[in-house]
Amino acid sequence: MKVVITGTSSGLGQALWDVFERGTPNLVIGSTHYREHVDEDQYYLDLRDSESIRQFADQVQRRWDKIDVLINNAGVNCIAPFMQQSPEFLRDMMQVNCFGPIQLIQDLFPVLAPNGRIVNVISDASWRPMRHSLAYNCSKAAFAMATKQMARELTKPCGLGIIGVNPGKMSGTHMSKFIDEQVCTLRGWTPEQAREYAEANSVTGRELPPLMVAKLIEAIVVNKVPHYASGAIMDLAG
Repeated sequence: MKVVITGTSSGLGQALWDVFERGTPNLVIGSTHYREHVDEDQYYLDLRDSESIRQFADQVQRRWDKIDVLINNAGVNCIAPFMQQSPEFLRDMMQVNCFGPIQLIQDLFPVLAPNGRIVNVISDASWRPMRHSLAYNCSKAAFAMATKQMARELTKPCGLGIIGVNPGKMSGTHMSKFIDEQVCTLRGWTPEQAREYAEANSVTGRELPPLMVAKLIEAIVVNKVPHYASGAIMDLAG
């Protein structure tokens, strides 16, 4: 099985890389936004830049003539009070978290295998309002609708199964650490208060380990979720 995963430098992307790379006979290509991490298996990708997306897709297609699975995991987050969310801030967030992954699917479409799978890592922010998070939440809500729309247009004629996954806040990732720091700064909280707030709003009372989410996505892909589930978006208790 040939798998392309974006955002494999850390967090969930790194866990996905580990899970699928261990699978036999899986072949994995990843993406990184760190120049120093570029190698034969992890290509550079800047979702802010259309040309970078095209170049990444070209690299993948030069290497493989067919892709069985595309996992759109890469994304960014940043919080700011409503009145500080400028048009540029909103556009950048929308580009990376929604428009960029859509373009990547379009650019890789010629080599997506019939009956292949696309998994879009979205967020519970797509439906859960959060303070200081207009840009991020709107970008994820748009990507959730894009997932449903792509399933509507691509599943029947092309055989593609397109699934969305909404993880809650995950433990030990760079993004979680960054947001925790921002929340404390914006709200004047201590790290302990931020942790208590997160636990109180969690179904399980704890953050999800990235490896757990990665294994769930692996199960969706390997077991080939039925096509009638295409367009579904799975909320993970976290």
